[in-house]
Amino acid sequence: MEHHYKSTGEDNTISLTLAETLCANWRAAYSAAFPSVPPLEVFRGFRIPILDITQLAAQSEAVAVRAYMGMANPTDSSTVTLLLVPVVLDEAGNEVDKIINTVPGGQPQYFIYDFTQPCPSVCDVTSPLYGTQQHRKP
Repeated sequence: MEHHYKSTGEDNTISLTLAETLCANWRAAYSAAFPSVPPLEVFRGFRIPILDITQLAAQSEAVAVRAYMGMANPTDSSTVTLLLVPVVLDEAGNEVDKIINTVPGGQPQYFIYDFTQPCPSVCDVTSPLYGTQQHRKP
């Protein structure tokens, strides 16, 4: 998948200015789609434990990670979560989710990581990506 912007570093990083613009665009789009949501309740991101990232990175055949949005309660935005799964190549070279590994005679092993926490409930309100116009006091 190609982005509508280019990374500025050799390690796929982008500038703070671009990151701020992308986050502001998200907040504007979210607010437009859900006008009844108060500005400080606009969904901003996820806290992802480093353990999830290292376990995903340990999947030697993985070529990427796919993130799915989920909610424990569809009427409570604080229950939003991010489900992370490793992406592998199938025999035809297509990228597919590696969700389960079934061992003959054994218990299935699942590769769905869900220990993320949503922001605004666990935000760094001092981050420039949070949104400078509406900071909560930490």
